[in-house]
Amino acid sequence: MKQLLKQTLPLLCLLAACTERVNIRTGEGTRQLAVYGYLTSDTTRHAVTISRSAGYFATTPPEGIPGATVTLSTDDATFRLAEDDRQPGTYLTAPGVFGVSGKSYTLDISLDFDGDGEPEEYRATSYMPLTSAIDSIALRLSPVFKNQVEVLGYGTLPDNEKNFLSFHLYRNGTLLTGSLEDFLVVDDSHFRQKEMTGVLCQLLNQEEEETTLADGDTVTLRVDILTEEYARFIQQAQQELRAANPIFGGPPANVVTNVQCISHPGLTRINGFFTAFPTHQKSAIWRAGEGAN
Repeated sequence: MKQLLKQTLPLLCLLAACTERVNIRTGEGTRQLAVYGYLTSDTTRHAVTISRSAGYFATTPPEGIPGATVTLSTDDATFRLAEDDRQPGTYLTAPGVFGVSGKSYTLDISLDFDGDGEPEEYRATSYMPLTSAIDSIALRLSPVFKNQVEVLGYGTLPDNEKNFLSFHLYRNGTLLTGSLEDFLVVDDSHFRQKEMTGVLCQLLNQEEEETTLADGDTVTLRVDILTEEYARFIQQAQQELRAANPIFGGPPANVVTNVQCISHPGLTRINGFFTAFPTHQKSAIWRAGEGAN
């Protein structure tokens, strides 16, 4: 017993010492410029958001940066974006502006991020891939996944060298896959000869209120064709949201941005992405009695 006490007493003392409170002071860190925006093939008001990162322990959203000059340009046109009066730091195209597959688009931003009276110039460029042709979608109770409705796609993929697709679902016009965690990206290695013949694109969980279908509900599948650079950006951003695996593993690498400061080359305080992509969608009506539309 004495020998056991001799062995365990130092350990108990060490554990007791570990209970002392340690105050750690964290600084605010360097504020980052965050830019995010995209141009699609839809005729809608496209948005570019420009904000300043908040402190690590901040409980408020990032601060939008007003007063920037923002333009989108291609080889034959330039579009000036207007700042939203209701949302400082959000810049909108006119309603009829849309992107064309096969063209490249350049985002230019001029703003005084430092507040020193001298505006910096930022730029990002994205190519808009060729678009897909989704002929139709079908809905059915899954024969594999319990209490799930499968959303199946039919059509052809474009003749891009490599296709990266994202699938988004709407129920009665409401987007169900709006968060980054729900953003699904796949490449065309899952398809044969660039054809979609009843490809499983998404699942609707019938045990969750938000995604449970009622008879007559309209389900819409939106298919976006992404550049490889943007697909990687999404995957890296999703990795940032997940816990480290193993639990004490190192943090993931910084998410890569395509926004560069052209007036100060090498500036590394920039986050976010600008991209252009074609989008296509089809709808189907859920018939509960038949299990499909």
